[in-house]
Amino acid sequence: MSRPPRIATSLPQLVVFRLLQGLFGGGLQPSQQSVMLDTFEPSQRGEKRLEVQWRSKVPRIGLAYHAPEIAHPDSYALQVLNLVLTEGKTSRLYQRLVEREQSVTFATAEYAEAKDPTLFHIRAEARGDHTADEIESSVYEELQRIVTDGATAQELDRAKHLVQAHFILSRERAVDQAMLLGQVETLYGLSYIETYLAKINGVTSEDVSSVCSRYLTAANRTVGYLIPDASTAASDDAEEGEYEDA
Repeated sequence: MSRPPRIATSLPQLVVFRLLQGLFGGGLQPSQQSVMLDTFEPSQRGEKRLEVQWRSKVPRIGLAYHAPEIAHPDSYALQVLNLVLTEGKTSRLYQRLVEREQSVTFATAEYAEAKDPTLFHIRAEARGDHTADEIESSVYEELQRIVTDGATAQELDRAKHLVQAHFILSRERAVDQAMLLGQVETLYGLSYIETYLAKINGVTSEDVSSVCSRYLTAANRTVGYLIPDASTAASDDAEEGEYEDA
């Protein structure tokens, strides 16, 4: 019994190439290479504020400050400042807001390194009847303390040890090393890794105070409030009424 003829599933490469030439025009010439444009965001000239009402039972606050890109001379002190503010239970904002005032359920800071200028974030969620206004005031007071007094020797040592530990752990496995090298090469270049720890270890208390005074300023920040809306309050009142009737 003869087999049915086989149907070709692909064309020879030469035929495909000639077909594409006919479709797209063999006489087309490559265009000139486009010129990469460097865009710069203008400096912020004054504080910006916004308030959003949403289905949230407690207020939340977010502060965003314009900050420099990866490998900028000030980026290393900003990384240390980030850890001094919110990394661990001995950090400035944890001690002030969570332990002493008990005004928040959490407070975080983040300075993410990026190829272009980025942001330094501070976020917090209110606890109980505390308001976003009082949390904001407490944050500013702690920032001013750093501007005036700098970071303590213990805070600097702890922050540098945390950076070193994270840096070492991030290279523990071969796949981690590959991801780190790829990320750094994309953002800046492998030379960044070679001097990274030395520059972190060279950060002084005066450096931390200096970057805090120059970047974490009123004119350089945007403040956002997330406030519970009326429907949330009405829903809470209804639930309380149901519990009382029960």
